[in-house]
Amino acid sequence: MLPERAGRRRLTWHPLTPDLVPAWWELLGALRAADGGGRAFTAAELHDELRPAWARPEANSRIAMDDDGAARAFGLTQVRPGDHDLVRAWLWGGVHPDWCALGLGRSLLRWQLDRARALVAERRAELTGASSARVVPRAMAFTVAENESPGVQRLARRLGFEASRYFAGMRRDLGAATGPLPRPPVPAGVRLVPWRLDLDELVLAAHNEAFAEHWMFQPWPLASWRHWQTGHRTFRPAWSLVAVTGDGEVAGYVLNSEPGPAEGDPGPVGWTDKIGVRPAWRGRGLGRALLAGALSAFQAAGMVAAGLDVDVDNTTSAVRLYEELGYVVHDRAVQLTLAV
Repeated sequence: MLPERAGRRRLTWHPLTPDLVPAWWELLGALRAADGGGRAFTAAELHDELRPAWARPEANSRIAMDDDGAARAFGLTQVRPGDHDLVRAWLWGGVHPDWCALGLGRSLLRWQLDRARALVAERRAELTGASSARVVPRAMAFTVAENESPGVQRLARRLGFEASRYFAGMRRDLGAATGPLPRPPVPAGVRLVPWRLDLDELVLAAHNEAFAEHWMFQPWPLASWRHWQTGHRTFRPAWSLVAVTGDGEVAGYVLNSEPGPAEGDPGPVGWTDKIGVRPAWRGRGLGRALLAGALSAFQAAGMVAAGLDVDVDNTTSAVRLYEELGYVVHDRAVQLTLAV
């Protein structure tokens, strides 16, 4: 059960619905101001979070409103389509800084875990069906502590979560003071072309291959890829590049977007959402060429900085590549997991 009071202050809980998105967006702004974090969300993107039929926000989300109509806490639990060997439940939530230490976070996270277990059970039933021979897939619940927030980590650990992976948000200034952008050569045998829809399924296949051994990775199905990536409202095809071989295969890619403005940013930021190189093409400088091309596209479009998120334990030396191209750590996050 979610509390109807926090101390002496009264709350009413509602599912996240389109009419509550403005209040949700304001709450996220307060959380970001307190805890930091990577890219910001626009109100339109929050509408997109609720839109897929599988999201079922009426059952899987809650937002707490006070008597003045302000949002004070929220929780959203998602099990996205496509997972098969590992079912991942994503727990996204937070409590307004002025309402912390009142037990809201603990109650909300427990409620989210209950929803996660119910959604995982549904997905496992779908995957196993009537066949008793199929191995029941593992399942994990994930939550994130922005800037390694000690309070969030303490709360999550009390409910059994453990810190499992660390991520860094990195930025690169694109102003004139930083000097000319790097222009590394494109490896022989490939050419870089702007992303096109007719290449998208090949790009998706390359992404699923490039990240097959990555921590907790599950292959993207096309529908989800289109919804969250190449069909997303912030995606910028003209800034995104695909490395195409002479045989028409995709060797690598960089997919970029223009996120909403965030308080404290010096101006518009170009964001790299996905970058990958297929294993057979690694070690030739292709990732460097792709990212340098993205930086040039950002600068030409008037972006004042470039940003991306990276798994600091990435086995492909991604962090070193980004540092060599001028990126520096801007913020940090820890991902906490719990078997469910």
